[in-house]
Amino acid sequence: MLLTSFRDDSLFLTVHIIGWLAALVSMSAFIPQAIKTIKTKQTAGISLGMYLIYNMANFAWIIWAIIDWDSEPNNMLSDLTVIIPNLVCIIITSIIIRMKVINTKKSSPLH
Repeated sequence: MLLTSFRDDSLFLTVHIIGWLAALVSMSAFIPQAIKTIKTKQTAGISLGMYLIYNMANFAWIIWAIIDWDSEPNNMLSDLTVIIPNLVCIIITSIIIRMKVINTKKSSPLH
């Protein structure tokens, strides 16, 4: 991987700081929706399909990073930058998915 070929430690550190900042922004993107959904319990305008697809993508990124971790042991920090944020996003979006499914069942005429 490109990061393992860096000779300058400060550049290596800068790249990882940028990666973790990007991960933090990505993780926090779903927090406002999760808070609003928990407070209002309203999910009518939320697309279940989008959240399910997003979670599948997050899961795929985690699998990729685990496989990559095994292939390049020196790349652990880069792989954690992928694993941790995607895992956090799965947890946050799963709260929204759960509430959407519960609300969908409640509003179903068969329920």
